Amino acid sequence: MNEKEVIFDRQENKFFVPAVQRNALRDGIDSFATNYNMEKSVFPYDTHRTMYFFPGNVNGLVPGFGVRYRDYAPGTYTRPGVTDGFHGAYELKCSDEERSGVKKKMKIPSPLLADLTVDQLQNLIKTADTDDDTKEWFLRKLSQQKLAESVHLFPLVAASYHRTRYRKGENVFSVDSDIDFYAVEHSGSNLSFIKTGSYDGLICELKEHDEDIPLRWQIYRRLVQHDAERFYGKKGHALNLLIPYVLQQKNPELVTNELPGEELEIKLNIAEPLAATQYLGVLYNAVENPQNSTGFYVSPPYPVFTSQTTINQYFVKPHQPEIEQKMVLRLGRYKYSRKDPSDNVGVVYSRHEDKGVVHDYTRASMRRDRADFQSVGKILRIKNAFWVYSPTGKVYKVSVDIDRKLPFVLEQVFCQLEVEYTGSTRNNPGNSSHVIRSIVLQELVDLKKHIERILVKNGVKFCDGERKVDILRKNPLQNPRY
Repeated sequence: MNEKEVIFDRQENKFFVPAVQRNALRDGIDSFATNYNMEKSVFPYDTHRTMYFFPGNVNGLVPGFGVRYRDYAPGTYTRPGVTDGFHGAYELKCSDEERSGVKKKMKIPSPLLADLTVDQLQNLIKTADTDDDTKEWFLRKLSQQKLAESVHLFPLVAASYHRTRYRKGENVFSVDSDIDFYAVEHSGSNLSFIKTGSYDGLICELKEHDEDIPLRWQIYRRLVQHDAERFYGKKGHALNLLIPYVLQQKNPELVTNELPGEELEIKLNIAEPLAATQYLGVLYNAVENPQNSTGFYVSPPYPVFTSQTTINQYFVKPHQPEIEQKMVLRLGRYKYSRKDPSDNVGVVYSRHEDKGVVHDYTRASMRRDRADFQSVGKILRIKNAFWVYSPTGKVYKVSVDIDRKLPFVLEQVFCQLEVEYTGSTRNNPGNSSHVIRSIVLQELVDLKKHIERILVKNGVKFCDGERKVDILRKNPLQNPRY
């Protein structure tokens, strides 16, 4: 097998290191690598550049499958350097459903195509310089996306970064710095890259092809010493930054939350989690349909879909387990939020919510804020969503949460569809909070019925579900840090 064409079967664990620890980790990692006989390599060009592709008419790809284009350049996207051309490789990265935490990756050298369709992607796989079994595996994974061959794939977000790599055998530890994120605008074959954010710390990744337990734990030990925390990947963070950029560009109507501090939502547990994003696409198309007679319609100022990725850690008070707290962790930042126990108003969940304040991440500040609480576990949460307006001007977020327990265990996937009140576009100073609340409760019930009809018609099965914190309590992490 040609390694330039296919990198196969590896377990990947990603972490971020805060900016205040950046120099300390970099100063110590070279001597550590020497002691463990790891070979250091710095790539010949300044920057890795990676674009992430998504279908143009559905809510992204099923989690566990990704398409990207990577090239190596003398400059960032906004400073192309010698040439504006792209001469790199398409990469497919897929989770292996039979082995927990293992990913397979296919790398296909190719110029960047002006227009990539599913059919062209299939041809790239078929012509890759690897064995037939590997091609068949990736073609099968692509077919599971249930995309027509004519569907176009577009680069939606991108990242650029400088990479230093340390290798021992088939095990690789990479350290990325000078990290920038972009939204990608495309007009025909022309691409433009708009910077949406950057990160001054480090993103580290341990890629294991064969298990070297002593090496793994020595690397983990050094990461912990430098305040490292789990990270969900550059693609997830680039998508996180896309929403504020799109909203700023589209100048949406001002949405005012008329019931501040109160969360009102409905939840539906879906029995087939890995197909849930496709169900969300079905819902979007049904609500957008002009023949929809419910009066609800897709909110035009928002992007067609949004995708948000976070790592959520759940806490309880040791002697008062009914008191709970959640930490929401993003790249270099975190916040704690607290919610009261839910009061069910018919099928609607109602509770007080304190969303908390966002802080720059350091281990000391994080521990200070959770001093009286005990961790029960972490999940990786991917939330895909779109917004709808009601006839009264109320705005509701329709979302699917797909959650994986950390460490990543493929068998333990939780999936919920939620519809949550987010505010109103109309100022109604004469309406009391009681009147507004009554309107919202009725509209949530109406939306629930409409959604259930659509999904049942499309073969979706629902199931009973438990709260995430209760599931985590039953099987707490032995090592709550990683």
